[in-house]
Amino acid sequence: MISVIIPLYNKAHTIVNTLNTVFHQTYQDFEVVIVNDGSTDNGVEVIRQNFNDSRIRIINQRNSGVSVARNRGVEAAKGDWIAFLDADDEWLPEYLNTLISTLSYYPNAEMIGCSSYYKDSISGNVSANALIDKYYEKCVNINYFMNPDKMTHIGATIILKSAFLQVGGFDTKLINNEDLLLLGLIAIHGNFIYIGQCLHVYVGNVVGQSTRDYSKRSLRISNSIKVLNRFYNAYDQYG
Repeated sequence: MISVIIPLYNKAHTIVNTLNTVFHQTYQDFEVVIVNDGSTDNGVEVIRQNFNDSRIRIINQRNSGVSVARNRGVEAAKGDWIAFLDADDEWLPEYLNTLISTLSYYPNAEMIGCSSYYKDSISGNVSANALIDKYYEKCVNINYFMNPDKMTHIGATIILKSAFLQVGGFDTKLINNEDLLLLGLIAIHGNFIYIGQCLHVYVGNVVGQSTRDYSKRSLRISNSIKVLNRFYNAYDQYG
């Protein structure tokens, strides 16, 4: 079983669409763990009004940030594999099936990722912003560190729960790039499988999206530099 972890913070306007893309997956052996991170809108009520599925579990906590929410979701997860999805993003119907089927070829995989589309929520324009052309429609065991920024998105990756716990989960002190650091640490210790298909949709320009908070731009840049230093120091040590 796959545990789908969705952190929820003031996304009542997007969460129904996101969950619809989960429940329309061709692979149905999953649970959905939604961690409500102190939302001030009616997102939880919207979920309960639109979905009546025993596979949904909702955990409420004080607002503590996306990393705390994701870590708590993993702690509560019952599945051996973890899939993360933001409350405003989408999956194509074959997403889970394509990634989990890879285990028949790579049974020792600890992290499996694919490419993403980018969709502007305002214009509706869609582009493939993270597809590595040389691996188009291929499934390969490759070096994650060739281009970590473009290798996979957190919402386009499934992770073995034991591997997630081994590296300590998301760093809760970081305000950005915590996902890049996590994926890198797991890739150092285990096998990363890349699928050259766009099966995840990152939706940008969404109201309430953290990346739209320009007041923290300088702090985010400083934080990104720290994350990259930790990322490459870890690679030098273990790679």
